[in-house]
Amino acid sequence: MSKDVALKVNPYAHIPVAEERSAREAPTSIDQVRKHHLKIEKAITSIGVVLGFNTVFIGVVAYARVNSELPGAHLLFLPVVLLGLLSYGLWSCQSWARWPTVLFSFLLLSTSLYASFLALYMLYSVLCSKSYVVLTADYREIRRRTRHVVKTSALTWVMLFLIVATVVWLVFINVAPDAYG
Repeated sequence: MSKDVALKVNPYAHIPVAEERSAREAPTSIDQVRKHHLKIEKAITSIGVVLGFNTVFIGVVAYARVNSELPGAHLLFLPVVLLGLLSYGLWSCQSWARWPTVLFSFLLLSTSLYASFLALYMLYSVLCSKSYVVLTADYREIRRRTRHVVKTSALTWVMLFLIVATVVWLVFINVAPDAYG
């Protein structure tokens, strides 16, 4: 090319790049939506299950204290009912369970170190961007339609059995120590 010919090329122009699907784009099918949100869904439902086990344990302790006629033992039943409702809401991915979980997490932050870690995990699980999709009625419909996406392994069932057996064993030791120990 000669110096007299001016090139009409804009060096600052947008250069088209091959379109790639980014990770932030929405998945196209309901199976992909479910797979994309599966980890946070499992985190939220597992928190609901853990709170449910705690509810059962606190309920058994409250019942034992009421039977032993300790003063103020009947006041434990209100937290049992509230914690039971919260655990059901998280286990079934209800949108109303988000803000009570945040409040409960802030209460847990001021207790023990273990409870603080649990509270931080709960806060992350219900306030991350994917949870705003998981805790909707539309996503519950996706869960209902795509039950084939999630398969529970045998190891999960064995671990669940061991946890339940341990909790039941601890309840019997605490409730009736004379009969078993």
